[in-house]
Amino acid sequence: MDQQLASIFVNASSLLLIGGMTAALLFLGIGLREIRSGLLEGLLYLGVAAFFAASHFYYLWNIPEGSRFAATVAHLDLWDWVTIMFVPALITMFLARSLVDLVKLQRRPALTRMFFGLTLLCFVYMVGATWPTDAKAIVAVFYGFTWLDLEKSDH
Repeated sequence: MDQQLASIFVNASSLLLIGGMTAALLFLGIGLREIRSGLLEGLLYLGVAAFFAASHFYYLWNIPEGSRFAATVAHLDLWDWVTIMFVPALITMFLARSLVDLVKLQRRPALTRMFFGLTLLCFVYMVGATWPTDAKAIVAVFYGFTWLDLEKSDH
């Protein structure tokens, strides 16, 4: 677990990639919520989400050769990408949104998001540290759908 988390926080490339995916998730959630509310500004947010997702994948495919993180992502498949890039971004989104909800004094959504963020952290990096990559990725995909459902219900 410590080695996985250390590889995320030590490399600037991983922080840029995870930050880009986190921004894409943030604007995706805002855009979907705005569109469901009947506001066309949601299309603008979806466009910004597409920009951050595209920049994430562009940088992922063009990581500088000298980076230590380049060897990690040289042979990524979908499941590896989900466990290396999507999981930290999703955990960040759950925990950041829970802090925002706590500041807005919305305790129930804050505790729900905090619960899901911390349990995903535990499942992937603690309990599931020895799980196969595809099992961790499937758990993350289910948590991603839960995040979308929580964003839908938030007003």
